[in-house]
Amino acid sequence: MKNEELLWGNRLSGRTAVVTGAASGIGRAIALRFAEEGAESSGIVDITTEVKEGGKATAELIQSAGGTAVFCKTDAPKWDDINAMVEVAVEQFGS
Repeated sequence: MKNEELLWGNRLSGRTAVVTGAASGIGRAIALRFAEEGAESSGIVDITTEVKEGGKATAELIQSAGGTAVFCKTDAPKWDDINAMVEVAVEQFGS
């Protein structure tokens, strides 16, 4: 990897990221940064759908910038939610 790539995007080119807590705050900033760094698809995962920014709004922002993202309402401590989130990620983005 070239030094320029370490500083200016493409570090995640061709990769898929699943970001928990991505509906707002630091999680949202991480999801947006991953998209800027070239992640081709992002799973936006959060328990909350109705916060200031919102998971769906975060996914839409990534999509409007040309990225691929999907919001999946998930309560991370619940294994059934995690399993459902993984199924959505595989369905949307592949294995």
